[in-house]
Amino acid sequence: MKYEINKERLWIFSPVNHVVIKADISIENKNQKTSNEIISESIDINALREAIDCAVNSNEVLKSKIVLEDDGKAYFVGMQKANYSVTESGKYWQTIVKEQEKIPFDIQNGEYLRFYIIRNVNANEADTTLLLIAHHLAGDGTSYAYLLQDIIRALNGEKIVIKPVEPFDMSSLPKDSRLGFIMRLMLSSMNKKWRKTGKQFTFNEQKEMNSKYWSAHSSYVTVCVFAGSTYDSLIAAAKANRVSVNTVITAAFIKAANECGETNAQDVGHAVSIRKKGYTGMGNFATGISMKYLYDGNKGFFENAKCIQKLIYKKINDDKKKYFLLQFMGNITGTLCDAIYFAAVAGYGNKTALNFCKMFGYDGNPKGISITNLTKLPIEKSYGDYEITDFVFVPPLVLNAKRIIGIASLGNRMEISFCVEDDGSRESNVRFFANAMNTLESLVSLLPADFIEN
Repeated sequence: MKYEINKERLWIFSPVNHVVIKADISIENKNQKTSNEIISESIDINALREAIDCAVNSNEVLKSKIVLEDDGKAYFVGMQKANYSVTESGKYWQTIVKEQEKIPFDIQNGEYLRFYIIRNVNANEADTTLLLIAHHLAGDGTSYAYLLQDIIRALNGEKIVIKPVEPFDMSSLPKDSRLGFIMRLMLSSMNKKWRKTGKQFTFNEQKEMNSKYWSAHSSYVTVCVFAGSTYDSLIAAAKANRVSVNTVITAAFIKAANECGETNAQDVGHAVSIRKKGYTGMGNFATGISMKYLYDGNKGFFENAKCIQKLIYKKINDDKKKYFLLQFMGNITGTLCDAIYFAAVAGYGNKTALNFCKMFGYDGNPKGISITNLTKLPIEKSYGDYEITDFVFVPPLVLNAKRIIGIASLGNRMEISFCVEDDGSRESNVRFFANAMNTLESLVSLLPADFIEN
Protein backbone atom coordinates (compact mmCIF):
# COMPACT_ATOMS: atom_id res chain seq x y z
CA MET A 1 0.00 0.00 0.00
CA LYS A 2 1.39 3.40 -1.02
CA TYR A 3 -0.54 6.69 -1.19
CA GLU A 4 0.87 10.13 -1.88
CA ILE A 5 0.18 12.70 0.84
CA ASN A 6 -1.27 15.89 -0.54
CA LYS A 7 -4.02 17.50 1.50
CA GLU A 8 -2.45 16.36 4.79
CA ARG A 9 1.09 17.53 3.94
CA LEU A 10 0.89 20.50 6.30
CA TRP A 11 0.69 18.11 9.29
CA ILE A 12 3.89 16.14 8.63
CA PHE A 13 6.30 18.65 10.18
CA SER A 14 3.93 20.65 12.36
CA PRO A 15 5.20 20.74 15.97
CA VAL A 16 1.54 20.94 17.09
CA ASN A 17 -0.37 17.97 15.71
CA HIS A 18 -2.03 16.15 18.63
CA VAL A 19 -5.75 15.38 18.47
CA VAL A 20 -7.08 14.41 21.91
CA ILE A 21 -10.11 12.20 22.52
CA LYS A 22 -11.07 11.44 26.11
CA ALA A 23 -13.90 8.97 26.64
CA ASP A 24 -15.35 7.50 29.82
CA ILE A 25 -16.70 3.98 29.31
CA SER A 26 -18.92 2.10 31.74
CA ILE A 27 -20.19 -1.49 31.79
CA GLU A 28 -23.43 -2.55 33.41
CA ASN A 29 -24.19 -6.17 34.19
CA LYS A 30 -27.90 -6.16 33.43
CA ASN A 31 -28.16 -9.87 34.22
CA GLN A 32 -27.47 -9.02 37.88
CA LYS A 33 -29.96 -6.18 37.98
CA THR A 34 -31.72 -5.90 41.31
CA SER A 35 -35.13 -4.33 41.79
CA ASN A 36 -33.55 -0.92 42.38
CA GLU A 37 -30.29 -0.75 40.43
CA ILE A 38 -28.01 -2.01 37.71
CA ILE A 39 -24.69 -3.19 39.09
CA SER A 40 -21.70 -1.42 37.52
CA GLU A 41 -18.54 -3.41 36.85
CA SER A 42 -14.99 -2.57 35.91
CA ILE A 43 -13.92 -3.18 32.33
CA ASP A 44 -11.44 -6.02 31.84
CA ILE A 45 -8.16 -4.30 30.88
CA ASN A 46 -6.84 -7.22 28.85
CA ALA A 47 -10.09 -7.38 26.90
CA LEU A 48 -9.85 -3.64 26.27
CA ARG A 49 -6.28 -4.00 25.02
CA GLU A 50 -7.36 -6.74 22.62
CA ALA A 51 -10.25 -4.58 21.40
CA ILE A 52 -7.88 -1.67 20.77
CA ASP A 53 -5.56 -3.93 18.79
CA CYS A 54 -8.43 -5.27 16.70
CA ALA A 55 -9.85 -1.83 15.92
CA VAL A 56 -6.53 -0.17 15.15
CA ASN A 57 -5.33 -2.94 12.84
CA SER A 58 -8.67 -2.93 11.02
CA ASN A 59 -7.87 0.56 9.71
CA GLU A 60 -5.31 0.26 6.91
CA VAL A 61 -3.99 3.81 7.22
CA LEU A 62 -2.98 3.10 10.83
CA LYS A 63 -0.80 0.26 9.50
CA SER A 64 1.44 2.63 7.59
CA LYS A 65 4.48 4.85 7.98
CA ILE A 66 5.47 8.17 6.44
CA VAL A 67 8.16 8.04 3.77
CA LEU A 68 9.81 11.15 2.29
CA GLU A 69 11.30 10.45 -1.12
CA ASP A 70 14.17 12.21 -2.88
CA ASP A 71 11.82 14.07 -5.23
CA GLY A 72 10.25 15.82 -2.22
CA LYS A 73 7.00 13.84 -2.27
CA ALA A 74 5.63 12.17 0.87
CA TYR A 75 3.71 8.90 1.10
CA PHE A 76 1.75 6.65 3.42
CA VAL A 77 3.51 3.29 2.96
CA GLY A 78 1.90 0.14 4.33
CA MET A 79 3.30 -1.92 7.21
CA GLN A 80 2.48 -5.42 8.48
CA LYS A 81 1.05 -4.18 11.78
CA ALA A 82 0.16 -0.86 13.39
CA ASN A 83 2.72 0.81 15.66
CA TYR A 84 0.94 2.21 18.71
CA SER A 85 1.14 2.09 22.51
CA VAL A 86 -1.29 1.37 25.36
CA THR A 87 -0.35 2.59 28.84
CA GLU A 88 -2.20 2.22 32.13
CA SER A 89 -2.06 5.35 34.25
CA GLY A 90 -3.41 6.85 37.45
CA LYS A 91 -2.81 10.44 36.33
CA TYR A 92 -5.45 12.96 35.35
CA TRP A 93 -5.97 13.06 31.61
CA GLN A 94 -5.01 16.75 31.32
CA THR A 95 -1.68 15.96 32.99
CA ILE A 96 -0.96 13.23 30.44
CA VAL A 97 -1.86 15.54 27.55
CA LYS A 98 0.50 18.21 28.89
CA GLU A 99 3.33 15.70 29.21
CA GLN A 100 2.82 14.07 25.83
CA GLU A 101 2.47 17.23 23.75
CA LYS A 102 6.24 17.72 23.97
CA ILE A 103 7.06 14.25 22.63
CA PRO A 104 6.86 14.01 18.82
CA PHE A 105 5.22 11.02 17.18
CA ASP A 106 7.62 8.71 15.37
CA ILE A 107 5.64 8.89 12.13
CA GLN A 108 8.52 7.60 10.02
CA ASN A 109 7.98 4.32 11.87
CA GLY A 110 4.20 4.55 11.76
CA GLU A 111 3.43 5.88 15.24
CA TYR A 112 0.18 7.87 15.15
CA LEU A 113 -1.58 6.69 18.33
CA ARG A 114 -0.98 6.65 22.08
CA PHE A 115 -3.71 5.16 24.27
CA TYR A 116 -3.96 5.62 28.04
CA ILE A 117 -6.26 3.58 30.24
CA ILE A 118 -7.10 5.53 33.39
CA ARG A 119 -8.83 4.14 36.49
CA ASN A 120 -10.11 5.72 39.71
CA VAL A 121 -9.81 9.31 38.54
CA ASN A 122 -13.51 9.98 38.15
CA ALA A 123 -16.07 10.07 40.91
CA ASN A 124 -17.52 6.79 39.64
CA GLU A 125 -14.70 4.29 40.10
CA ALA A 126 -16.46 1.72 37.93
CA ASP A 127 -15.91 3.95 34.90
CA THR A 128 -12.78 3.51 32.79
CA THR A 129 -11.30 6.50 31.00
CA LEU A 130 -9.78 5.81 27.62
CA LEU A 131 -7.55 8.68 26.53
CA LEU A 132 -6.33 8.78 22.94
CA ILE A 133 -3.59 11.17 21.86
CA ALA A 134 -3.34 10.91 18.09
CA HIS A 135 -1.51 12.49 15.17
CA HIS A 136 -3.74 14.67 12.99
CA LEU A 137 -1.98 13.28 9.92
CA ALA A 138 -3.84 9.96 10.22
CA GLY A 139 -7.28 11.33 10.99
CA ASP A 140 -9.57 14.13 12.09
CA GLY A 141 -11.79 14.29 15.18
CA THR A 142 -14.65 12.37 13.57
CA SER A 143 -12.23 9.67 12.38
CA TYR A 144 -11.06 9.08 15.93
CA ALA A 145 -14.67 8.98 17.14
CA TYR A 146 -15.26 6.16 14.63
CA LEU A 147 -12.10 4.45 15.89
CA LEU A 148 -13.44 4.63 19.45
CA GLN A 149 -16.69 3.08 18.23
CA ASP A 150 -14.74 0.22 16.61
CA ILE A 151 -12.90 -0.36 19.90
CA ILE A 152 -16.09 -0.63 21.94
CA ARG A 153 -17.78 -2.80 19.32
CA ALA A 154 -14.79 -5.14 19.41
CA LEU A 155 -14.98 -5.10 23.23
CA ASN A 156 -18.64 -6.08 22.88
CA GLY A 157 -17.68 -9.09 20.75
CA GLU A 158 -18.76 -7.61 17.42
CA LYS A 159 -16.85 -8.25 14.20
CA ILE A 160 -14.93 -5.22 12.90
CA VAL A 161 -14.66 -4.82 9.14
CA ILE A 162 -11.41 -3.88 7.44
CA LYS A 163 -11.35 -0.23 6.36
CA PRO A 164 -9.08 0.49 3.39
CA VAL A 165 -7.34 3.83 2.92
CA GLU A 166 -9.62 6.32 1.20
CA PRO A 167 -7.76 9.65 1.05
CA PHE A 168 -9.70 12.71 -0.02
CA ASP A 169 -9.58 13.07 -3.78
CA MET A 170 -8.54 16.67 -4.51
CA SER A 171 -9.71 16.28 -8.10
CA SER A 172 -13.26 15.86 -6.79
CA LEU A 173 -13.43 19.49 -5.68
CA PRO A 174 -16.01 21.56 -7.60
CA LYS A 175 -14.59 23.16 -10.75
CA ASP A 176 -15.84 26.58 -9.73
CA SER A 177 -13.72 26.37 -6.56
CA ARG A 178 -10.46 26.60 -8.54
CA LEU A 179 -8.17 29.47 -7.65
CA GLY A 180 -8.31 32.53 -9.86
CA PHE A 181 -5.68 33.18 -12.51
CA ILE A 182 -3.80 35.81 -10.48
CA MET A 183 -3.60 33.57 -7.40
CA ARG A 184 -2.42 30.57 -9.44
CA LEU A 185 0.20 32.74 -11.13
CA MET A 186 1.44 34.05 -7.78
CA LEU A 187 1.73 30.56 -6.29
CA SER A 188 3.44 29.25 -9.41
CA SER A 189 6.02 32.05 -9.18
CA MET A 190 6.68 31.38 -5.49
CA ASN A 191 6.98 27.63 -6.11
CA LYS A 192 9.62 28.35 -8.78
CA LYS A 193 11.56 30.58 -6.39
CA TRP A 194 11.34 27.86 -3.75
CA ARG A 195 12.66 25.17 -6.08
CA LYS A 196 15.68 27.38 -6.77
CA THR A 197 16.41 28.43 -3.19
CA GLY A 198 14.74 25.90 -0.88
CA LYS A 199 15.65 22.53 0.56
CA GLN A 200 14.11 19.28 1.72
CA PHE A 201 13.91 18.83 5.49
CA THR A 202 14.47 15.59 7.37
CA PHE A 203 12.80 13.94 10.35
CA ASN A 204 15.93 14.61 12.43
CA GLU A 205 15.57 18.33 11.72
CA GLN A 206 11.90 18.05 12.65
CA LYS A 207 12.84 16.59 16.04
CA GLU A 208 15.19 19.50 16.70
CA MET A 209 12.53 22.01 15.65
CA ASN A 210 9.91 20.27 17.83
CA SER A 211 12.25 20.38 20.84
CA LYS A 212 12.89 24.09 20.32
CA TYR A 213 9.19 24.88 20.03
CA TRP A 214 8.08 22.96 23.12
CA SER A 215 10.92 24.30 25.26
CA ALA A 216 9.09 27.63 25.10
CA HIS A 217 5.45 26.52 24.93
CA SER A 218 2.89 24.64 26.99
CA SER A 219 -0.87 24.19 26.69
CA TYR A 220 -3.78 24.49 29.10
CA VAL A 221 -7.07 22.61 28.58
CA THR A 222 -10.39 22.99 30.35
CA VAL A 223 -13.86 21.64 29.56
CA CYS A 224 -17.47 22.74 30.10
CA VAL A 225 -20.38 20.28 29.91
CA PHE A 226 -24.01 20.86 28.94
CA ALA A 227 -26.05 17.74 29.67
CA GLY A 228 -29.61 16.55 30.20
CA SER A 229 -32.22 19.30 30.49
CA THR A 230 -29.50 21.96 30.21
CA TYR A 231 -28.47 20.60 26.82
CA ASP A 232 -32.10 20.24 25.72
CA SER A 233 -32.83 23.85 26.70
CA LEU A 234 -29.86 25.13 24.71
CA ILE A 235 -31.06 23.23 21.64
CA ALA A 236 -34.56 24.64 22.14
CA ALA A 237 -33.27 28.22 22.45
CA ALA A 238 -31.34 27.92 19.18
CA LYS A 239 -34.26 26.30 17.36
CA ALA A 240 -36.75 28.90 18.58
CA ASN A 241 -34.58 31.67 17.16
CA ARG A 242 -33.85 29.83 13.88
CA VAL A 243 -30.10 29.63 14.33
CA SER A 244 -27.83 26.61 14.73
CA VAL A 245 -26.30 25.59 18.05
CA ASN A 246 -22.89 26.14 16.44
CA THR A 247 -23.91 29.73 15.70
CA VAL A 248 -25.10 30.22 19.28
CA ILE A 249 -21.75 29.00 20.62
CA THR A 250 -19.83 31.19 18.17
CA ALA A 251 -21.89 34.21 19.18
CA ALA A 252 -21.21 33.48 22.86
CA PHE A 253 -17.45 33.53 22.26
CA ILE A 254 -17.59 36.73 20.21
CA LYS A 255 -19.70 38.34 22.94
CA ALA A 256 -17.19 37.17 25.57
CA ALA A 257 -14.35 38.87 23.70
CA ASN A 258 -16.34 42.11 23.71
CA GLU A 259 -17.01 41.75 27.44
CA CYS A 260 -13.28 41.25 28.04
CA GLY A 261 -12.52 44.60 26.44
CA GLU A 262 -11.47 43.39 22.99
CA THR A 263 -12.78 46.18 20.77
CA ASN A 264 -11.77 44.81 17.37
CA ALA A 265 -13.89 42.50 15.25
CA GLN A 266 -13.17 38.89 16.17
CA ASP A 267 -11.56 36.71 13.50
CA VAL A 268 -13.25 33.32 13.84
CA GLY A 269 -12.17 30.20 11.98
CA HIS A 270 -14.46 27.21 11.52
CA ALA A 271 -13.59 23.68 10.41
CA VAL A 272 -16.16 22.47 7.85
CA SER A 273 -16.66 18.74 7.24
CA ILE A 274 -16.34 17.41 3.68
CA ARG A 275 -16.52 13.73 4.69
CA LYS A 276 -18.30 11.48 2.21
CA LYS A 277 -21.66 10.38 3.57
CA GLY A 278 -21.50 6.91 5.11
CA TYR A 279 -17.70 6.68 5.23
CA THR A 280 -16.60 5.54 8.71
CA GLY A 281 -12.85 5.20 8.17
CA MET A 282 -9.81 7.28 8.97
CA GLY A 283 -8.70 10.42 7.17
CA ASN A 284 -8.77 14.21 7.19
CA PHE A 285 -12.05 15.39 5.72
CA ALA A 286 -12.35 19.07 6.50
CA THR A 287 -11.81 22.44 4.97
CA GLY A 288 -11.73 25.76 6.77
CA ILE A 289 -13.54 29.07 6.53
CA SER A 290 -13.19 32.29 8.48
CA MET A 291 -15.33 35.31 9.22
CA LYS A 292 -15.00 38.55 11.17
CA TYR A 293 -17.62 40.05 13.42
CA LEU A 294 -17.76 42.74 16.10
CA TYR A 295 -20.43 42.08 18.71
CA ASP A 296 -23.02 44.86 18.76
CA GLY A 297 -24.06 45.65 22.32
CA ASN A 298 -27.08 47.57 21.06
CA LYS A 299 -28.56 44.38 19.65
CA GLY A 300 -29.92 41.37 21.49
CA PHE A 301 -27.90 38.16 21.65
CA PHE A 302 -29.91 36.29 19.04
CA GLU A 303 -29.99 39.31 16.75
CA ASN A 304 -26.18 39.21 16.80
CA ALA A 305 -26.29 35.45 16.32
CA LYS A 306 -28.40 35.79 13.17
CA CYS A 307 -25.88 38.25 11.70
CA ILE A 308 -23.07 35.79 12.51
CA GLN A 309 -24.94 32.89 10.92
CA LYS A 310 -25.37 34.86 7.69
CA LEU A 311 -21.62 35.47 7.54
CA ILE A 312 -20.85 31.80 8.16
CA TYR A 313 -23.26 30.49 5.54
CA LYS A 314 -22.16 33.10 3.03
CA LYS A 315 -18.80 31.30 3.07
CA ILE A 316 -20.14 27.75 3.28
CA ASN A 317 -22.57 28.26 0.38
CA ASP A 318 -19.89 29.68 -1.90
CA ASP A 319 -17.69 26.87 -3.28
CA LYS A 320 -14.84 29.25 -4.04
CA LYS A 321 -14.73 30.42 -0.42
CA LYS A 322 -15.56 27.07 1.13
CA TYR A 323 -12.76 25.21 -0.63
CA PHE A 324 -10.26 28.07 -0.91
CA LEU A 325 -7.97 26.66 1.80
CA LEU A 326 -7.81 23.24 0.14
CA GLN A 327 -7.17 24.70 -3.31
CA PHE A 328 -4.52 27.04 -1.91
CA MET A 329 -2.66 24.28 -0.06
CA GLY A 330 -2.97 21.97 -3.05
CA ASN A 331 -1.05 24.48 -5.17
CA ILE A 332 1.96 24.76 -2.85
CA THR A 333 5.00 22.53 -3.33
CA GLY A 334 5.14 19.90 -0.57
CA THR A 335 8.62 20.76 0.71
CA LEU A 336 7.60 24.43 0.90
CA CYS A 337 4.71 23.42 3.17
CA ASP A 338 7.29 21.73 5.40
CA ALA A 339 9.56 24.78 5.39
CA ILE A 340 6.88 27.12 6.74
CA TYR A 341 7.28 25.61 10.23
CA PHE A 342 11.06 25.83 10.15
CA ALA A 343 10.75 29.52 9.22
CA ALA A 344 8.29 30.06 12.07
CA VAL A 345 10.09 28.09 14.77
CA ALA A 346 13.69 27.25 13.88
CA GLY A 347 14.95 30.49 12.34
CA TYR A 348 15.03 29.24 8.75
CA GLY A 349 15.63 32.39 6.70
CA ASN A 350 14.44 31.46 3.22
CA LYS A 351 12.44 34.45 1.91
CA THR A 352 9.74 32.36 0.24
CA ALA A 353 9.20 30.28 3.36
CA LEU A 354 9.10 33.43 5.49
CA ASN A 355 6.50 35.00 3.20
CA PHE A 356 4.24 31.97 3.59
CA CYS A 357 4.92 31.92 7.33
CA LYS A 358 3.56 35.48 7.60
CA MET A 359 0.70 34.69 5.21
CA PHE A 360 -0.38 31.78 7.45
CA GLY A 361 -0.09 33.87 10.62
CA TYR A 362 2.71 31.69 12.01
CA ASP A 363 4.94 34.67 12.84
CA GLY A 364 4.61 34.45 16.62
CA ASN A 365 1.46 36.51 17.13
CA PRO A 366 -1.49 34.06 17.20
CA LYS A 367 -4.94 35.61 17.24
CA GLY A 368 -8.57 34.90 16.79
CA ILE A 369 -10.85 32.03 17.72
CA SER A 370 -10.73 28.61 16.07
CA ILE A 371 -13.77 26.35 16.41
CA THR A 372 -14.06 22.71 15.40
CA ASN A 373 -17.55 21.39 16.08
CA LEU A 374 -17.98 17.68 15.45
CA THR A 375 -21.70 18.33 16.12
CA LYS A 376 -23.80 15.25 16.99
CA LEU A 377 -21.29 12.41 16.78
CA PRO A 378 -22.19 9.79 14.15
CA ILE A 379 -21.59 6.94 16.60
CA GLU A 380 -23.73 5.06 19.12
CA LYS A 381 -23.72 5.80 22.83
CA SER A 382 -24.44 2.21 23.97
CA TYR A 383 -23.04 -1.14 22.78
CA GLY A 384 -24.57 -4.09 24.61
CA ASP A 385 -23.64 -3.58 28.25
CA TYR A 386 -21.05 -0.91 27.38
CA GLU A 387 -21.81 2.79 27.32
CA ILE A 388 -19.84 5.95 26.48
CA THR A 389 -20.73 8.27 29.34
CA ASP A 390 -18.37 11.12 28.46
CA PHE A 391 -16.69 12.27 25.23
CA VAL A 392 -14.21 15.16 25.05
CA PHE A 393 -12.52 16.34 21.85
CA VAL A 394 -9.52 18.69 21.88
CA PRO A 395 -8.11 19.90 18.53
CA PRO A 396 -4.43 20.89 18.17
CA LEU A 397 -3.36 24.33 19.41
CA VAL A 398 -2.11 25.41 15.97
CA LEU A 399 0.50 28.14 15.67
CA ASN A 400 -1.78 30.83 14.22
CA ALA A 401 -4.72 30.51 16.63
CA LYS A 402 -4.88 32.07 20.08
CA ARG A 403 -7.92 30.14 21.33
CA ILE A 404 -8.90 26.62 20.25
CA ILE A 405 -12.42 25.32 20.86
CA GLY A 406 -13.46 21.70 20.30
CA ILE A 407 -17.12 20.66 20.51
CA ALA A 408 -18.70 17.21 20.43
CA SER A 409 -22.19 15.97 21.33
CA LEU A 410 -23.27 12.43 22.14
CA GLY A 411 -26.77 11.60 23.32
CA ASN A 412 -28.05 14.65 25.14
CA ARG A 413 -24.61 15.71 26.33
CA MET A 414 -22.37 18.33 24.73
CA GLU A 415 -18.79 19.00 25.82
CA ILE A 416 -16.89 22.15 24.90
CA SER A 417 -13.11 22.02 25.29
CA PHE A 418 -10.95 25.13 25.44
CA CYS A 419 -7.21 25.02 24.74
CA VAL A 420 -4.79 27.95 25.06
CA GLU A 421 -1.15 28.63 25.80
CA ASP A 422 -0.27 28.11 29.46
CA ASP A 423 1.53 31.44 29.76
CA GLY A 424 0.92 34.95 31.05
CA SER A 425 -2.28 35.23 29.02
CA ARG A 426 -3.86 32.12 30.53
CA GLU A 427 -5.79 33.97 33.24
CA SER A 428 -7.43 36.39 30.78
CA ASN A 429 -8.20 33.53 28.38
CA VAL A 430 -9.83 31.49 31.14
CA ARG A 431 -11.95 34.53 32.02
CA PHE A 432 -12.91 34.81 28.35
CA PHE A 433 -14.01 31.16 28.29
CA ALA A 434 -15.96 31.55 31.55
CA ASN A 435 -17.80 34.56 30.14
CA ALA A 436 -18.79 32.60 27.03
CA MET A 437 -20.02 29.65 29.08
CA ASN A 438 -21.94 32.00 31.39
CA THR A 439 -23.70 33.42 28.34
CA LEU A 440 -24.72 29.93 27.19
CA GLU A 441 -25.89 29.04 30.70
CA SER A 442 -27.97 32.23 30.85
CA LEU A 443 -29.81 31.08 27.71
CA VAL A 444 -30.55 27.78 29.40
CA SER A 445 -32.10 29.53 32.39
CA LEU A 446 -34.66 31.28 30.20
CA LEU A 447 -38.26 30.14 30.25
CA PRO A 448 -39.52 28.71 26.92
CA ALA A 449 -41.53 31.87 26.25
CA ASP A 450 -38.38 33.97 26.65
CA PHE A 451 -36.37 32.09 24.02
CA ILE A 452 -37.57 34.25 21.15
CA GLU A 453 -36.35 37.84 21.13
CA ASN A 454 -38.82 40.51 20.09
